[in-house]
Amino acid sequence: MRRPSAQDEPFGQLHTEGFKVLTDDGVDIHVEIEPAISEHEDVTIIFAHGYALSMDEFHYQRRDLRGIAQLAFYDQRGHGKSGRGRSEANNVPQLAADLERVIER
Repeated sequence: MRRPSAQDEPFGQLHTEGFKVLTDDGVDIHVEIEPAISEHEDVTIIFAHGYALSMDEFHYQRRDLRGIAQLAFYDQRGHGKSGRGRSEANNVPQLAADLERVIER
């Protein structure tokens, strides 16, 4: 099967209905879940992007892994569709706490 070239890819368009997770300091984190439709329904893969990026960085992973396992994508605070926190809360411990909230949800 021939894959489309990068110019044919629908970048930024592979989304599911999102929801918000409220962090301990009141920031809304945008989360989207791709449900599993295979025998691996009990497996969840969480995608966490890096600095100055968004969940759209995982376009090819989202396209190619859809349905194989449950996929969880989230935009870190201050990125993509998530809210911004106070500048002093932009640190690794806060990002870890945010991820913990996403996992709990």
